[in-house]
This record gives sequence, C-alpha cells and structure tokens, in this order.
Amino acid sequence: PKDLDEWTHYLHDSSNNAVAHDTVVGPPRHLQWVGSPTYTRHHDHMSSFTAMVSAGGRVFYVIDEGLRAEIQLPSSWSLVARDAFNGTVLWERPIPNWHTRLWPAKSGPAQLPRRLVAVGDTVYVALGLDAPLTALDAATGKTIRTYDQTKATEEVLWSDGALFALVNDKPTKQPWATLPGYPTIAELRGEPDKWSWSGDARTVVALDATTGKTLWQQKSPVVPLTLTADASRVLFHDGGKVVCLDRANGRQLWTSKPVPRAAEIRSWFAPTLVVYQDVVLFAGAEKMVRHSGGKDTMAALSTKTG
Repeated sequence: PKDLDEWTHYLHDSSNNAVAHDTVVGPPRHLQWVGSPTYTRHHDHMSSFTAMVSAGGRVFYVIDEGLRAEIQLPSSWSLVARDAFNGTVLWERPIPNWHTRLWPAKSGPAQLPRRLVAVGDTVYVALGLDAPLTALDAATGKTIRTYDQTKATEEVLWSDGALFALVNDKPTKQPWATLPGYPTIAELRGEPDKWSWSGDARTVVALDATTGKTLWQQKSPVVPLTLTADASRVLFHDGGKVVCLDRANGRQLWTSKPVPRAAEIRSWFAPTLVVYQDVVLFAGAEKMVRHSGGKDTMAALSTKTG
C-alpha cells in the first residue's frame, strides 16, 4: 500500500533522518508472524542480529545462525530475505567472513548495520568484512553486479539512483577481523576498550547504481556513520569538521568550523549526522563513557554555507 513506508537504510534513508513517512502506523495490536530462530546465540556476546532493512514488501537482515549450544562453535552468518507480510523465507546468501561473534555484549560494532541497503527490487550489501559492494535481486538473491572498485565497503548509501560507498583501501586491521590472536575469550573481552577510530583516510566512491560506473571519488577521514546524502549534497564529519561535497562531481562546496566530537570513538559508539532541508545536525559527544553516558553536544549548520 502507498501509505506504508519502507526502511531502506539503517537510519531510514540516506539523510540519516530516522523518521518514517508512514500514515497508517499506530500502536501494535497483535503479532502478524514470528520467524525463527526463537533464540539467538548468547546474551553475553555480540548480537546475532546485526542489520535489517525493508523494501518492496520484503525484509532483509544479517544473522548468525550458528549452533546455540556453545558460543565458541563457528558462526554461520547469512543475509536472509523474508516476505514482510507473512514471514516466508524467500532466500539466503551465506556471508563467509563477518565480525567475530565473541565480541562482548553491548560493545558494538556500531558500523555493521550500514553495510546493507534495499531499494525497490535491489539489495545492496557487502558480503564480508573486506568484500566489495554487491547488488542482489531482491526476489531471488542472485547477484546482479559487483562493484569491484569498492574493494572493502564499510558503509553504503543509495540516493536518487546513485550509490555512495565508504571504502577502506587497506585490508581490515580491526581486532574483530580475525580470532587467532586471542587464545581466550577473556583476552578478547579487553579489545573494545583498546580500540578506537584511528582517523585513517577512507575513499568515498560515488557510483551509478544501474551501470556500476564510477562517478567520482574523494579521499578523506570519515567518522563512522556520518556519511550522509540528499538530492544535491554528500556530507560527513572528517574528525574535526563537517565537510560538504557536490553530489554530482564530488567537488568540495564548504567545510565548517571545528565541530566537537568524542575524542575516542569506540566500536560501540558512533556520532549522528542528519541533513534535513537547509539544516545539517551533528551530535557527537565530547566525552563518551560506556554505561555512564557523557557530555554531549549538538551543532546545527546551514547546508548552503556550513
């Protein structure tokens, strides 16, 4: 129905404005369907459910379907598609290399949900930690095309027929990439407190979603989850300030004055950057302490001048 909205991105759409345009939603009155599994793998470790979006009457999500008897048994990560109205599983695609399931509870990773987008009859996903962006047929799960120039895609947005991928040009170095260096769970538990966003440069790659043609590329540090796009701009926080690019050619339109953000951005936390009409909003927490909150700030900028 036309009056139902879709949730195509982690934060609704490419503007990161997590508000649905839905005129029939109301208080829930009953369950429509319940899908498996009834339980996920472990409440003391990373969630088995790391991303979910909806489009075209279907829901798509990434889940670890490994055995629940013991968390140290191997993971079985998959991208699953269901009929949104009756829960029927339509297809599954295996994901061979994903975040370690042994990551401690509530320690993230905050960035994983940004690797999955669904628009119309197409799903855009990075099927692995160092995988390039892939377009799948939403009805069958079959590969339509692989965007080889995106190498290791950490985040992706779709806006008006264009894709904007945040690409890591180097192999994954994060502590959650592999397990051999951690003989015990106790050793692994300490890693979230050691790791923080390094500020290394990434490449923002703009693509024609249909043809796969590269429209432009721009290299810069990009704070996790701050990549944002609207009808005329691409924006992000580079660790010091907000940067605005022309979405047509990647040319820099403006940079703001310094905008505060958390000194350490851990795996469980990410700032939020929202664009709405002529305003850019950034909430980045000057000091973020897990479980105890922290001092937070919000900055409002003009989309025209910064």
